[in-house]
Amino acid sequence: DLKLAGQLAGVTVNQVTGTPGGGVSVNIRGAGSIGAGDDPLYVIDGFPISPGFDQYSNPLSTINPDDIENISVLKDAASTAIYGSRGSNGVILITTKRAKKGESTVSVNTSTGIQSILAKSKLKMMTAEQYAQWRIEALQDLDKVNGVPFSMDQV
Repeated sequence: DLKLAGQLAGVTVNQVTGTPGGGVSVNIRGAGSIGAGDDPLYVIDGFPISPGFDQYSNPLSTINPDDIENISVLKDAASTAIYGSRGSNGVILITTKRAKKGESTVSVNTSTGIQSILAKSKLKMMTAEQYAQWRIEALQDLDKVNGVPFSMDQV
């Protein structure tokens, strides 16, 4: 996803949303169309995948970055010569890792974290009784300022 940013000449990668796991916008050779979209054609393990019209989705967001073995980009005439008009905005070729004969590997990625609130940054809160008392006193003060008698009916 954003690991591509700044790695390839003529390819701009922007994150278009702050949503965790949200897609990125990949643009090859700048804007090529006003209304048809500027998204490149993604070819993952030989299968062309056209992005939808939703700018927040991207085929790259469905792939685990650790499963990608190789990424290459076709631009200019090479992309249209092979893929026709679908490749007019460029083509991103992605090869995922595959099993190799005679090799067995198991890999595990883990992460952990601990979160706590420091006592000095903890906010002091009122109990329900304290809030009710504060509300009554605030209404009493307001009535005194306005010169009207206080009534519990307004609470």
